[in-house]
Amino acid sequence: MKSESSIIDDCCCRTSNKNVLVVNVFREMMQLKTRLSEIKQNPVMKEFLEDPDNQTTFYKAIEQPTEKNLDALDEKFKTFYRINRIIRYLSGFIRRYPIDYDKRVKRRHARYQLIINKPLSHTNDESQNEIGDLISDDRSIDPLEQLISTEQSIFPISNESLNKAVKQLSPKQAKILQLYYEKGFSNKAIGLFFGQTEQNISYWHKKTLKQLKETLGNTRRELNEASTQRGGD
Repeated sequence: MKSESSIIDDCCCRTSNKNVLVVNVFREMMQLKTRLSEIKQNPVMKEFLEDPDNQTTFYKAIEQPTEKNLDALDEKFKTFYRINRIIRYLSGFIRRYPIDYDKRVKRRHARYQLIINKPLSHTNDESQNEIGDLISDDRSIDPLEQLISTEQSIFPISNESLNKAVKQLSPKQAKILQLYYEKGFSNKAIGLFFGQTEQNISYWHKKTLKQLKETLGNTRRELNEASTQRGGD
């Protein structure tokens, strides 16, 4: 069996001056043999060597540190590391997803409550209706599901006044509301969907809510006026 110095000399002869770095790697691999038991206790190496194919490649590179064997070991370890990064990412994602989803639902519900509890107009009349008053609550479901539901009809509400207000929205406005409140998209994500800036989506979002509230307020006033006239007659 060749000694360590003989193997290194052979490597030097084969590589000549073409790649001194490779020779240094060979030398280091030979030195690693003296610390093999310690290296095998490393948690990462333990996991790597659990695969019989990896184990074979590892010991072959240790015993015969040729450029080919070292390249094979390097490729095996890169593949192992890449797969483990993906697995760890997915495991973390699975653990985080229920928490993140719960936070998104709470944020979405909080946003909706801010809107639903706003008055229909900007007057100081404390007796005026809120947007929520126009939404039927005869079922014990989230009000958000009543206001924003499906791609085909994002406002499946039987209230005539609200339906009229929704029909006056442009397809873009309706889609923004649907993505924001039902899907939980941020303005930035909606911007990517439309190929527009986050600021532009924020503008359209606010404009849409303002338009919806104004339309509902106007409808309410018209109904009140009509009711007053009928009472006078």
